[in-house]
Amino acid sequence: MIRIGKLKQQTMDHLSIVNLDRARLVTESYKMTEDMPSVIRRAKAMANFFLNAPLKIYDDELIVGDRSWVQPYGYNFPDCHPRRAQRSDDPAIDAELREIWSYWENTDHPGSISPLHGHCVPGFRKLLEVGFDAMRDEAERRLSQSVPDHKMDFWRGAAILADSCGKLGKRFSELALEMAGSADGKRKKELISIAEMCDQVPSKPARNFREAVQSLWFGELLIESEDAPNAHSPGRIDQILWPYYSRDLENGDITRDEAKELLACLWLKMWAPYDVHDTIVGGLTPDGRSAVNDLSYLILEVQSESELHRQLSVRYSHLLPDNFVEKACDVVRDGLGVPQWFNDDVLVPGLVDVGIQEEDANNYAIIGCVETVIPGRGDSRAVSHYSNLPKLLEYALTDGICLITGERRGLQTGDISTINSFEELWERYERQVAQEIEHAVKRVYAVEKREIKHFPLLLLSLLTDDCLENGVDISAGGARYNSSMFCAVGIPNVADSLATIKKLVFEEGLFTLEEILDAMKVNFDGKEKLRQALRTQSPKYGNDQDYVDLMALDVGTNYSRELAKHRNPRDGRFYPSFFSFTACISFGAQVGASPDGRLASTPLANSLSAPQGNMNAGPGALAKSAAKLNQRQAMGGNALLLDLHPSMIQKEDGDDPLAGLLRTYFSLGGSHVEFTIVDEKMLREAQKMPERYADLTVRVAGYSAQFVNLNKDLQEHIIERTKKSPI
Repeated sequence: MIRIGKLKQQTMDHLSIVNLDRARLVTESYKMTEDMPSVIRRAKAMANFFLNAPLKIYDDELIVGDRSWVQPYGYNFPDCHPRRAQRSDDPAIDAELREIWSYWENTDHPGSISPLHGHCVPGFRKLLEVGFDAMRDEAERRLSQSVPDHKMDFWRGAAILADSCGKLGKRFSELALEMAGSADGKRKKELISIAEMCDQVPSKPARNFREAVQSLWFGELLIESEDAPNAHSPGRIDQILWPYYSRDLENGDITRDEAKELLACLWLKMWAPYDVHDTIVGGLTPDGRSAVNDLSYLILEVQSESELHRQLSVRYSHLLPDNFVEKACDVVRDGLGVPQWFNDDVLVPGLVDVGIQEEDANNYAIIGCVETVIPGRGDSRAVSHYSNLPKLLEYALTDGICLITGERRGLQTGDISTINSFEELWERYERQVAQEIEHAVKRVYAVEKREIKHFPLLLLSLLTDDCLENGVDISAGGARYNSSMFCAVGIPNVADSLATIKKLVFEEGLFTLEEILDAMKVNFDGKEKLRQALRTQSPKYGNDQDYVDLMALDVGTNYSRELAKHRNPRDGRFYPSFFSFTACISFGAQVGASPDGRLASTPLANSLSAPQGNMNAGPGALAKSAAKLNQRQAMGGNALLLDLHPSMIQKEDGDDPLAGLLRTYFSLGGSHVEFTIVDEKMLREAQKMPERYADLTVRVAGYSAQFVNLNKDLQEHIIERTKKSPI
């Protein structure tokens, strides 16, 4: 499509735009509202931006509004990060930045550090069905009630913000009509159509597919403007948009190709260089049937033809049609690192286990990388905390002493010489985990209490069921389901280390704990023979060996059990997550040498993948190892990354090895898997000639990214992962 090619180039060109309108207008409002409650200040600040920010409609656009109005993100969100004054290379921009940040640096506004911010799946279905005017009217009606002041303030703020959100569409409508006056031919008709569309949405309900797509994009653009964009995810758009598409198609108001063009326009709007705004297709209907529809296929087609690493996920179920699974596998073979896959057969029962109603569990979506949430009904504080489990094992061996700094940072659990059995070591490790979680929970309480007072999220609350009805902001527990997610980093490393100690020390007596710890203290300098024994003479996770894999099960279960003892400030559960994101690198730098022979400060295992160099039996064996963990415990999200050479996944005589690997892993209890289709040689060439490989995309840790834009440490980490995969 010629139009889509032009819009794709336009999207790339917009990356260089510097626009300070949000920072300027939000700051302008905050200066005038210093005596008002924080919820009113937030509402007025965002309304000032939505009502006064300059707007643009670009050539060939069918869907209007773009992310450039809040770019660069680091410049435009001083209210979120008031102590992070930015600098540029442009004197004019620098002068304006200094002027803006001078206000924030001299206030007591604390900014935002909560994991709620930038991590959500709003209730966009509600937006399309109701519109912002109805939300405004509901908030205003409730102002007649006799309730505490904080509820009144919430409803006042909600009415102000909903009104301004609806008027944003009206402003685009006026601009489109003005532009149509000087246009002719086809573009004149398109601009008039845009004007009619924006006069309706997002203020009122969408009446057709075109309006539904535009309203969905307005919702995404607005929610990303409320706080710094990170992982605001649209969710299940094949389900949200389906009623409008099917009705228009049946009535002859749109063709499949026209709908596909609109979806491609939306795809380009949502794309970002760092794209964790997850869109998910497939899965189940609320009553438990396959939810796959023609839009699910259309979105796969758009993804494949766009040749961009747009964050896309597929919800798998044994109920899904085989041809849909195979079509999605074909998109994986395109080599862009998407889609990633989530297993309803594990995740839906797991969500029900933690108190989610089954029809809501059937409607789950993904925030950003792998984090589960009920769209429009849940506040899942994604990655509230990362636990460095190999570090906690280190403390169990060193009586709380850090091998990197020599300082005592962990719990004192006794000198290693007093350990007489593996069970005693395990008990010390459990105590370290319990204390670390207890301290982290206290920090979460402090952060969340501060956010309630200083950083309400009115727009997200408008799009979350129960908040508007009850007059409670989502940050204060207004959502129907409230949870916090703690990530367990390094489970495979701990399993390898414990298995090595159990086998070589307590079962075979080849070494003592003291010998291993002494070697760890010097990073195995002069102890290479011992290190190789630790690396090779005991089973290693990732090779389908029960001896160590069941140790990983115990490590994950212990973390989950300890976390279940606590409740968060919104009286919700803490969900464990077997997911490391990029913390496997930064956390690895903090951990000394390990009992499994790992050298100090080297990366830890990436989520449920094997530690580098330990996967010797192929991806199928790694999948079997990962499936032995109870992934149904970890509703915060699990992640398994499989790096595959292109030759491993080619279809032969109708057989699809990729679909076979996927189905096998999910039938064993896996809940997530993502693939990187690449080889070491190609990645090395990309390092040498980045300009030639600008579009080369890899999976990092729950998200895809252009390889050449990653820092050197991440590049090397991915290369190391890749070359250890058998080909």
